Amino acid sequence: MPLSAVYLTEDLKMACLQLALSTEKEEVIGLLIGETKSVGDKNEAHISSLIIPRRLDKKKDRVEICDEQLVLATDYAAQLADKLGCEMRVLGWYHSHPHITVWPSHVDVNTQANYQLMDSDFVGIICSVFSEDKNSKSWDVQLTCFQSRPSDGDDGHPYVRLEIPLYIKSAEHSESNCLETICGLQEILQMEEMDFYSETDNENLDVMTKIHNEMVLTKTLHHIVETISLPLLKTLETQLAVYKHRHSLLEKQKGLLDWTEKKS
Repeated sequence: MPLSAVYLTEDLKMACLQLALSTEKEEVIGLLIGETKSVGDKNEAHISSLIIPRRLDKKKDRVEICDEQLVLATDYAAQLADKLGCEMRVLGWYHSHPHITVWPSHVDVNTQANYQLMDSDFVGIICSVFSEDKNSKSWDVQLTCFQSRPSDGDDGHPYVRLEIPLYIKSAEHSESNCLETICGLQEILQMEEMDFYSETDNENLDVMTKIHNEMVLTKTLHHIVETISLPLLKTLETQLAVYKHRHSLLEKQKGLLDWTEKKS
């Protein structure tokens, strides 16, 4: 039976957007962690955490991870379950569509169907970014949530998309793990670039080629710091200022309530 609804926490939604906006030229991927809840005869997925795996293949229209990353995500979900005291597991996958529509491709639908063979509750979420709205001339960001179902056979594909309602909710637990995950994004991207550089590093390369490869690596690492690390730092500083302001207002309200109770 397909899911009736999927719920994302607000912090997780922001983490997914941060991940999707981290690169304009390649798809990014994440594994979603949460729990399922039965409500009457309906089955809901409540997703509250994200793990960012290292990509095996990264292109503008395709992204892949190795099975080892899925195992690591499963272990992380078990640790999170012990920490929060609730049943948590890898419940889905998330990836971006830079400069293309939010709708899943036939490859996405087939990949989703394979995941559902392992877990029927598994869900896919796609974030379309860097797509320009022709009317407003502004960037358009869209989210969609889907599962796969067998096709009727009319379109020549074995599976078709089944859209699942997606809702954003406030967090029941402290979502510090989302913050830790997104703060670790730049480290993962740097490791991917170092791996790619290591593959090109060869003793048989001439000096000029080695210098060129090193310059490309340096430029790429600088780009990661400039486009991800520094904006993230500014965002966190802004959030900290907002939280301090809210704390100050709550303290004033608390003082006013205490004074009112004493007067009464």
